[in-house]
Amino acid sequence: MFPVASGREDAFTGLEVAITLIAFTIVASVFAYTVLGTGFMATQQAQKAVHEGLGQVSGGLDLRGQVMGLAPADGASIETLRVVLGSNVATGAVVDLDRMVVQLATDETIETLAQGPDLSDPSPGEWTVYRREQSVGTPNNMLEPNEVVTIAIRPTTPLAPRTTFSLELRTGGGTPVILQRTVPAYPPRSGILY
Repeated sequence: MFPVASGREDAFTGLEVAITLIAFTIVASVFAYTVLGTGFMATQQAQKAVHEGLGQVSGGLDLRGQVMGLAPADGASIETLRVVLGSNVATGAVVDLDRMVVQLATDETIETLAQGPDLSDPSPGEWTVYRREQSVGTPNNMLEPNEVVTIAIRPTTPLAPRTTFSLELRTGGGTPVILQRTVPAYPPRSGILY
């Protein structure tokens, strides 16, 4: 057996337990504060990334109608495409049409078209602002909310019947508008392309 001291030791043992319990509580609270702080910081960074992503995605163009194909006669190749576009109303973004890049791709070619003079029919290899509707303010190439424009696109080589093509419209900001359509086997002079 162990020698017993003349005083009470169970009070000293209780004090040791109290000190140990207080130390564990302090360490646990510091650990919890660190974990919560890291979680809040990660949440703020994720929220910031989401807002930045929405800003990049949402500003841009909206398709406001169908893609129309125009041929010189029934059954002939499509020479001109017409697309009705508007600015993304949800963001109120203004789109600079002078900075828009129009690219047309088929199985055989990829063509980037040049911008031609406004309010006219495009020459081969060009796109133009063919018509303005619901203009707001002074006429310019800044597509503002609630404005609608029809652009005419004329590839260098006409689109033959049964040709599948992809049309990409890119502006300075926001996501591009990408449209994939197929010319029908017997295209009408003027018709919607699906």
